[in-house]
Amino acid sequence: MLHYKLSKMFYSRFYCFDMFKGKWTKAKLLRTFQDKFTLIYLSVDIALILVGIIGLIVGQSAFNQLMITMIETILLSIYLIVLNFIERYYLK
Repeated sequence: MLHYKLSKMFYSRFYCFDMFKGKWTKAKLLRTFQDKFTLIYLSVDIALILVGIIGLIVGQSAFNQLMITMIETILLSIYLIVLNFIERYYLK
């Protein structure tokens, strides 16, 4: 819900009603706020990747559901980071 295009679409084009059209007088402030949260999400994804890699290295005894979950978490975090960079490229 914190992405710029989604927020603008929801508040400005919601069923084409005029009362829902937002006045974007402080769009730059919103953009900097969203950029800060994007960096926070990026750091959380990097932390999840590091925890997953450390968990895979330490727990080499058996390949169980925990290992599968760590691998999925690593892959999804990498996927989110790539999509985050693509979104930032196209928004500017």
